[in-house]
Amino acid sequence: MREKIIIPNAPFVSDLMANFIKCNDLKILKNDFTDNDERFRDLKEIDENVLKRRNFDNGEIVVYSNSENSLSKILELFAGTDFADKINIFKDKSRFRELLKSLYPKFYYKKVSYDRLLKLQPDTLTYPLVLKPACGFLSMGVYPVYSSQDLKNAVEKIQTANNMHFPEEVVNFDNFLLEQMIDGEEYAVDAFFNSNGEPVVLNIFYHPFADAHDVSDRIYVTSPELIADNLEKITLFLEKIAKLADLKNFPFHIELRKNGEDFIPIECNPLRFAGWCMTDLAYYAYGINSYDYFFNDKKPDWEKITASCKKGFYYFSIAEVPEDICKENIKAFDYQNFLKQFPECYKMYPIDFKINPVFAILFGYCKTFDEVQEILCRDLRPFIIDRHEGREK
Repeated sequence: MREKIIIPNAPFVSDLMANFIKCNDLKILKNDFTDNDERFRDLKEIDENVLKRRNFDNGEIVVYSNSENSLSKILELFAGTDFADKINIFKDKSRFRELLKSLYPKFYYKKVSYDRLLKLQPDTLTYPLVLKPACGFLSMGVYPVYSSQDLKNAVEKIQTANNMHFPEEVVNFDNFLLEQMIDGEEYAVDAFFNSNGEPVVLNIFYHPFADAHDVSDRIYVTSPELIADNLEKITLFLEKIAKLADLKNFPFHIELRKNGEDFIPIECNPLRFAGWCMTDLAYYAYGINSYDYFFNDKKPDWEKITASCKKGFYYFSIAEVPEDICKENIKAFDYQNFLKQFPECYKMYPIDFKINPVFAILFGYCKTFDEVQEILCRDLRPFIIDRHEGREK
């Protein structure tokens, strides 16, 4: 019998995930986050010593966490195992590139230590490139580099970056990856390799940007048409990864660029679906509870599901704190008037901006892509209330 283990952790757990844990009587690995959240009180706790004796490779345990903050504990519990090594292959972007080298033999990438990055001669490189931490989360420390001046600017920002919100297993600036910029539009996929090692796609997201220099996570969308147009090719691509890595009962979130008819991976995040519980968008759009499908080894009937959906775009959006605003000067965020900008919002979660880089996350629906673009380019300053001067102008 399989042991089902879920690890709720910071920065955020949705009500959908919390209710799934409670209603299915799952065991959790407790931590500071669960100790301070009343939703996780009186739940079954995992005995770490028992967990260490379990054999993941034989399918005895199935592990999921919503956050990469849990990776340090997972790697500690499974230190020296094949399971831990496979986690690291996907978490370390340079090792992930090595895994895919046979599929993309001409793809340029270079691992650079922080010290070597500071000494790089920008004029010796071929642009455009992308600079990012070898171990990273969201868009922190990620910079598109179109010229030697862009590289100099990126290095200066990295030198002064504040990296205190996440443990070093999630984001650290010890090593970086310089890789060729991939042309095309960006997509993301929540999926898992099931008990037979077969890929199961739970959602496909499209990630629009405001311009060529934008690397924000402001909005992701999905639609029945998006699923129908891309499901087959993405599944075939994931089958190739399955053969290279030999994975079972393994959830992941992968980011890709669509170049012509081909998908080229950007990175792959192990043991979780989309961050900030963005994976819940599958529930609001298609009625798919990602946690249920993974733990119970279920596969969506996409043809039936998409046939019953209304046309349009289902979205997940982050209301981020502007980088040039000091959080100490923010008194509050006007959630009431902010929410009025989203006529078909299914759910909004206010987020503590004092300890996180965002004010809120939202799930909703747009009839047209013009509405999606409005969200993408929306100015959040009118909703920020300054501690000293009142509302930001």
